[in-house]
Amino acid sequence: MIDELKQPEYTGENRCMPCTGVNLLIAVVAAAVAGRRSRKAGAGVFVASVVLIYLRGYLVPGTPTLTKRYLPDDVLRLFGKEPVGPAPSGLGAGLDSDEATPRDAGAAAVSNGDGTSTAESATNGGVVEAARDEAGALDPEIVLSNAGALEACEDGEDLCLTEEFKRSWDDAMADFDGEESTDLAERLVAQFDLDVEESEIEEFDDGRVLTDGDGRIGQWPSEAAMIADAAGAAVLRSRLPDWEALSTREKGSLLNGLRLFLEECPTAEGGIEFGQETVESCCSSYEVVAVTCEETGDRLFEEPIHE
Repeated sequence: MIDELKQPEYTGENRCMPCTGVNLLIAVVAAAVAGRRSRKAGAGVFVASVVLIYLRGYLVPGTPTLTKRYLPDDVLRLFGKEPVGPAPSGLGAGLDSDEATPRDAGAAAVSNGDGTSTAESATNGGVVEAARDEAGALDPEIVLSNAGALEACEDGEDLCLTEEFKRSWDDAMADFDGEESTDLAERLVAQFDLDVEESEIEEFDDGRVLTDGDGRIGQWPSEAAMIADAAGAAVLRSRLPDWEALSTREKGSLLNGLRLFLEECPTAEGGIEFGQETVESCCSSYEVVAVTCEETGDRLFEEPIHE
């Protein structure tokens, strides 16, 4: 009987404390109402309610769903639960503040190895600077189009990868995918212009997190997504004279945008699937548009749907 009442998906480590708190308040109210007639009845209602909450995680049917859908963020915080939303993805995810850009930090001190500085390359290349708005924000589509990565599709209504860029990107992804894990990590970090000695790639289930001595500086939903970005960086580096003058977060923005145009899975044969999914946590849920490898299920990208 007791085993039938247990619901491990809502108890133990999976217990939703806001759900438990709300249901305990309901139990107190129910016990108070019953206690008006008899103290024993009130005590019995309260004890029975607590036992059900302990075994099932809630008292009122549907509480987990209602809590995820309607409980305000401020209430979640009262129970020590920060609202869980989609984690930022790609290079630069986790940075508290952006790296300095040539516009505000005199990146001219960095040499490109050809006698010119990154600032001079930015001036000579002009692709990145031409894609900034008045506030200095970068438009990834303009940069990728000017770099020869994107062009108008045949129907003229959208953007597609150019055939030449797709071939180069595919070759680079195949090259990265064949590496041993240790060598792969070093090559990936080097492509992002980071210190190989200070950087480390950690695995969390399917996800990959890039850290240095100061904390997290990037994360991806899968190794396939990370390989796609590293290969994309290798190709863009050869096409953008001002690549090294970009901040880490700006590089990540370009690579995130580029990943949306993948037509095949970077690490396996098979196509790409676009769909809408519900992502669940203990106390919240949200809808995302997801890009996934059809054969392996590797997540390449997800974006929350704002209502």
